[in-house]
Amino acid sequence: MDRDALAEFFAPVLPVSVRPMFGGFGIYGPAGIFAIAVDGALFLKVDAETRPAWLAAGCTAFTYEKAAGQQAVMSYFSLPEAAYDDPDILAEWVALAQDAARRAGLKRPGTSPGKRAGKLTKPARSVSLLRR
Repeated sequence: MDRDALAEFFAPVLPVSVRPMFGGFGIYGPAGIFAIAVDGALFLKVDAETRPAWLAAGCTAFTYEKAAGQQAVMSYFSLPEAAYDDPDILAEWVALAQDAARRAGLKRPGTSPGKRAGKLTKPARSVSLLRR
């Protein structure tokens, strides 16, 4: 997907900013970077709190090979296939990724929530994926 296609894909859920990043794209929402697009695949932000939902959905972590030949695992997981065709399902996964991005921003030393997430004060809508 190119920059415009990515923005259009997420448009039914939330407005995004798409920026080139390491041969792919970083996708930014109100909470900061919440997704990456690499080699035509989408990966959304995951943290310890949301990882069980992604694993239960059969999603896989984004990995790449470091210069020394070691595998690096990033905190981004593949988007479930059903989310590509259903904006409601996409919205649930994006909400989880936005929450993970928001928590990641809060953990950075010297970074206030206002700096990382603009003026956003309310959390993303709650989703039931973690209870399934």
